[in-house]
Amino acid sequence: MGQSDYSKNGEARNATDETPSARDILVCIQDERLAFKKRYPCSRSLLRQNSKYFDRLLDPDKFEEGRRIEQELHERAAGNGLAHEKPLPTITVSDLPLLFERPSRANESDLAEILTLFLRMLHGVQVSWPFSGIKEFRSLEFLARLAIIADFFSAPDILHGFVRKVHNNERAAYNGLFGMKNKVPETVVRQQLLIGILLSFSPWIWSGSNYLICKGSGHWSQSSQEDTRSDDGQVAWNMLPNGIEEELFARRQYVLQTISSIQSHFVGLYSSKLIQCKKGYANSTECDSFQLGEMIKFFTRKGSLQMRDMYMQQEAEIYNGDMRDLIARLKECPKYQIDSYHQHCGARTRILPILEALQNFPDYGICMSCWQTDRTKESWLDNPSGGYWTFLSRGSQFGPNCDHNGQSKRMYTAETRNWTSF
Repeated sequence: MGQSDYSKNGEARNATDETPSARDILVCIQDERLAFKKRYPCSRSLLRQNSKYFDRLLDPDKFEEGRRIEQELHERAAGNGLAHEKPLPTITVSDLPLLFERPSRANESDLAEILTLFLRMLHGVQVSWPFSGIKEFRSLEFLARLAIIADFFSAPDILHGFVRKVHNNERAAYNGLFGMKNKVPETVVRQQLLIGILLSFSPWIWSGSNYLICKGSGHWSQSSQEDTRSDDGQVAWNMLPNGIEEELFARRQYVLQTISSIQSHFVGLYSSKLIQCKKGYANSTECDSFQLGEMIKFFTRKGSLQMRDMYMQQEAEIYNGDMRDLIARLKECPKYQIDSYHQHCGARTRILPILEALQNFPDYGICMSCWQTDRTKESWLDNPSGGYWTFLSRGSQFGPNCDHNGQSKRMYTAETRNWTSF
């Protein structure tokens, strides 16, 4: 919409409905952060029908605003032929959520477009994808802001079908975009995730959460989960709602701990009194010592193992890269031999099946249906499995279904893991 779509007093012209007679009230929307103020002609009945927010606000039995609007409409109706000379009853909304990371007057036209489109959809006007007249119409950013507004006005249903159509029409593009091998800007992933959360759209929640856990986030602290809990002055996709932000952070930490435990497990095996050498020769003890030293050198060189001074209580730096890259680096572990007689004595042949299982089944994303059915059971943060977990055989504990979520959770959140029972 351009400047000509508004009258001099800021009232939107034909912004919400193609049948002017249906508009019997004005909704004045203000945002002081943007110096924004616009009035939109609307249908009271359609607002109440499609938005729980407006249904409560305009209820004459619950709120003074609703009683005032009801009375003014009665007075207009009683005015007979003079009704059109009286101004439409006006209701004001001034507590909009934050939609822009750095709000300024430059965002005024963007907000006007978002509100106009939302109110048109609220009035049953069909909207096509791509959005007509919207710059960079394929950007998820506009859709994310639209979802925030729909959530604020308690009207997510008007976007459910629309987002499903977008997903179906752009399935190939989105599947390619969010493939694990691609480097997608984190903001785009977060916007997709937010839309999924606000509209309960499982496909985008699953792919977005899986991607973010695997790739990491610039918003997450390297030292404390508590740092993720401050959402003051942040746009919604930078601090995902409903406990999702904290859950994703926790899941990534559990995955990192799991990968770290593989290294710790084999370092512990080769430094124990139990002989790991396969040959049983007289120099088997020397073979184990050799393998232990080479293993520690390899892990340290790859940056996946850090030696800490227990007396200084130093905190290890948390890995903030791609989880799949980390696994790929560990798979480069060479076949170390103390001499030509000691083949397959090292950790490589024992670690590879484990790393390949994790690489082939890296799913740690959130299943929204499981989350909504029983969040306590689904959450890794609030309800870790704990206990003892054993790796049985290559890939046998993984499968592409909801039960897989429980299997993954048991492995990643176990207190102790045995990686060599097979």
